[in-house]
Amino acid sequence: QCLLHAKQAEKAVQLMKAAVDLYPDSAMLRYRFALALLQADQKDEAKNELKKALALGAFEDSPKAESLLRSLQP
Repeated sequence: QCLLHAKQAEKAVQLMKAAVDLYPDSAMLRYRFALALLQADQKDEAKNELKKALALGAFEDSPKAESLLRSLQP
């Protein structure tokens, strides 16, 4: 079951990466990409995407993104 979860997380990363490539200025897509990266245990990449999302300006889940980014900092 862990292998299935890992494959699903990797597929989610691939799909969200494609979406971000199409719409690089979408803070919400970058936030959701960061969530997918976290599910795939790619914390450094997730932090980078959270920073990019927040740099684009306020969006609906900005407070969640800020909180998540703080929780990932050492």
